[in-house]
Amino acid sequence: MTPEKTWTTTLEQLNESQFLVTFDDLSAQPLLVDDSVMFGREGSATTVQVLSAAIGNGLAASFLLSFRNAGLEPRKLTAEVRVTGSEESGRCKLTGIRVSLKPEFDEFMLGKVGHCLEQFEEESTLFAGVHQSIDFQMEVSPILATRAAAHTHVA
Repeated sequence: MTPEKTWTTTLEQLNESQFLVTFDDLSAQPLLVDDSVMFGREGSATTVQVLSAAIGNGLAASFLLSFRNAGLEPRKLTAEVRVTGSEESGRCKLTGIRVSLKPEFDEFMLGKVGHCLEQFEEESTLFAGVHQSIDFQMEVSPILATRAAAHTHVA
């Protein structure tokens, strides 16, 4: 068994609702977060939106890594995260998370997708961790690349 690892994230207040987020991995770029909605102002991502982006990013990156390791490279990947919850006494209570991954593959790759999906779900630690703590569902809907997109090369 590998030794337990600790990741540290530090948030330093810059003003009323804005924080600079830094990570113990110094190569990671800092983030600026501002949940000004809590203070009656609009124009920034809420804590729930930042959380959903982190979950979507983690699953999408894990998906890409699994598929690349198997020699399958989607042309494009779209992830959509829907978080459900309620507000009670001014507090947000999350009740569910639904993640939809939509990878776009060339037709010759579609036959290999099923096996890779099983591997991805088995190996995804984020999927397992979130799944145990909240009503969590994930679906992957492979899409056939269109002819126009199949000829597009992004360097």
